Amino acid sequence: MLFSSCMENLQSERLIHSRNFKELDFSGIDNVQWFEFDGDTVLGPFHNEEVTFSLDQLPPHNVLRITIELLAHDSWDGNSYNIGGPDFWYLQVDGHEIMRTTFSNSICESLYCLYQSYPENYVRQFEPKSGAVQTDLPGRCQYEGIPNHTSKYEINKLVRHRGGQVSILMGDGLKQENAADPKCDESWSVSRITIHALSVN
Repeated sequence: MLFSSCMENLQSERLIHSRNFKELDFSGIDNVQWFEFDGDTVLGPFHNEEVTFSLDQLPPHNVLRITIELLAHDSWDGNSYNIGGPDFWYLQVDGHEIMRTTFSNSICESLYCLYQSYPENYVRQFEPKSGAVQTDLPGRCQYEGIPNHTSKYEINKLVRHRGGQVSILMGDGLKQENAADPKCDESWSVSRITIHALSVN
């Protein structure tokens, strides 16, 4: 389902949906939670939860470009395999999983580094915050107000798709067995969802 070939035969690309949550528009979303973060309204926070966004009346196309601005808050432990991880995040389109990865907000030193899988799927190994578009944001809860404890990622996927509607599911498998309040320890939110319809030969 994931579209990976080159785009030399792109015939057209049309923006069909772009939404942040400043206007508190949650239409098509099945798990509505929202809060103010760093001066913006975002969807979430989520911890061991799923949220589905559904969109219909799509124009003719055979590929979708799906872009999600994802915020990983507080103590994500990446690929760590212990009481604190691994910390998964996944993306499905119409029931097909197109990404399952991990994120890490840990420091990385010569003798200590909790690697993450993003920008690839689990179980690849990259340094914490690899591929992030912003790394200096404050934490949400455990590290509230402290810089460098939320990382923003722009998840950008090309997916083969036809039909007049699409269902996009985002979810996580966060693990923090030694935390009194796991959701305060690590969570995630979404600041924007953008979808383009493409015609590709």
